[in-house]
Amino acid sequence: IELARVIDRGIRESESIDVKKLCIEAGEKVWSVGVDLITINNDGNLMDCAGIAAMAAIKDAVLPKLDEEGNVSYKEHSKDKLPIEKDPVSVTVHMIGDQIVVDPSVAEEKASDARITVASSDENIIAAMQKGGSKALTIDEVDEMINLAIDKAMEIRKSL
Repeated sequence: IELARVIDRGIRESESIDVKKLCIEAGEKVWSVGVDLITINNDGNLMDCAGIAAMAAIKDAVLPKLDEEGNVSYKEHSKDKLPIEKDPVSVTVHMIGDQIVVDPSVAEEKASDARITVASSDENIIAAMQKGGSKALTIDEVDEMINLAIDKAMEIRKSL
């Protein structure tokens, strides 16, 4: 449940999709956007991988075709893509002892004392954040982890 909520919040709160453009007919019909993810193999860092996969799916989605009366034809697809405004990227930073780790393996995740997932938009604005783990973090540790997450998100965004 946490995985789905973190991904949803990162996409929704970053205002990635221009929801006003999902209107087919005012007061009558709108497009609904949903993403289902199935994990085939988890070798660590599932939260970030799933977030990237969700955005890749959203960016690749094509809307069904509408006929002249505005009825949906599920047999045909249009060339219309979802109205993507921003590319949010989530990066999870773990604290193991006094070491900060990004892109952890499963073993590193199990050893993690605390983690912060930061979803940031193209402009490096934090859209969502989630803290996990039992360790209390100092303000300096939180700042360092957030800054690292934003820096890594910029790197990832360049490769998307």
